[in-house]
Amino acid sequence: MKLIIYKGFGIDFLEKVDGIQLVDNDIQSKLDVLHYDKKIRKKLDMALLSLEDDAEVWATYEEYTLVKNRVDDAIEEDGLQLEIFRNNLYPDYYPLPFDISMELAEEIERSLNSDSTEEVSEECQKYLSIYNSLVNVEGVFYGSFYNYEYEKEEINCKAYYASVITIEEGQTSGEYDVFINEDVDTYLRDLARIKDLKPSIIGVKTTDGMVSKRILSSLQAYCVANNIRVVKFHEQLVEDVEMENELINIAKNDIKIAGFNGFRTIRFYKNPDIDKEIIEISQSKLIQEIIHQAERAYDDTKGHSFRDIFITASTGAGKSVMFQVPAIYLANKYKKLTIIIEPVKALMQDQKEKLIKNGYNRVEAFNSDLISQVEKEAVLKRIKDGEVDLLYLSPETLLSYSIETM
Repeated sequence: MKLIIYKGFGIDFLEKVDGIQLVDNDIQSKLDVLHYDKKIRKKLDMALLSLEDDAEVWATYEEYTLVKNRVDDAIEEDGLQLEIFRNNLYPDYYPLPFDISMELAEEIERSLNSDSTEEVSEECQKYLSIYNSLVNVEGVFYGSFYNYEYEKEEINCKAYYASVITIEEGQTSGEYDVFINEDVDTYLRDLARIKDLKPSIIGVKTTDGMVSKRILSSLQAYCVANNIRVVKFHEQLVEDVEMENELINIAKNDIKIAGFNGFRTIRFYKNPDIDKEIIEISQSKLIQEIIHQAERAYDDTKGHSFRDIFITASTGAGKSVMFQVPAIYLANKYKKLTIIIEPVKALMQDQKEKLIKNGYNRVEAFNSDLISQVEKEAVLKRIKDGEVDLLYLSPETLLSYSIETM
């Protein structure tokens, strides 16, 4: 006897599956774990017990999870063969094939972050009996299973889709570039954008971790299935001499940095996930990259194909320059407001006063030291009137005020 399990597949796929179902019911009821009850479990149990020696049937991974112990017994006692086909277009996080409310999603998140599962709703309990996570990516919920088969070498688990594809060398740039690390959430966002943009070439750069390898395999399978070329993404920060002159002018004449002769270089690890090779990158290149990504974020025609930038640098590396200069550039060109979150109020006030002293007055600080309501309203009015380019906020202020009201 043989039981085939389909893991992570949706209704459209499962409706086309040939073969006999372990329990003959509609596909949606197989997938909607929020409606699982004792009757469904009992039907699955009875179906397993009544299997003939030559039977070959299939079920969903959700159904398998519900009667996993019974399946284990059948493998050991009755010689049941178990074969699992995994939807490898996804890296073990799959779009939920049923709807959940925001209230339930919040309850699930609270339960996942708590040591106790007491006092949760029945729906939450049903979800957590099948799934061990919940991720919201641009309005689409994804969940991951408990992956019981990974604990047992004797279970035959196969990727359903072919994933063998040549990642091309050379300097061809992708129409969409993906940097793969150990963060599944980020990849799912990239995947959503890839589905929307439908690029013919994807540039990829990856770390060497266990999760990143699984994500890369998923991306390769997606590219094979959708006839997309994959090239190695060689990241290069572009340096525009004309823009650099504009940035130097801002540093010298707008914020009047004392003794400023040009942007310095900063030492960084080239790829800290792999080795400790050091490279030097100009502040100007970093500032220009911040500006380019901001411009892509403003441009709806780009399909939101921008990315966040996270920079960590030592004291004295000139981090203030790296956010003040692009902030002023973006304010001058696009009338954009830059918000700086600064937990140290003394440093916040020092930067504000230094800018004002140097003649740059389009700056404000908003924190609990602004005691009177009159002072708060005055700052808010300047912001709403477009008279502020840099706004320093303390973390607690950010939590207390809605950005929209500013």
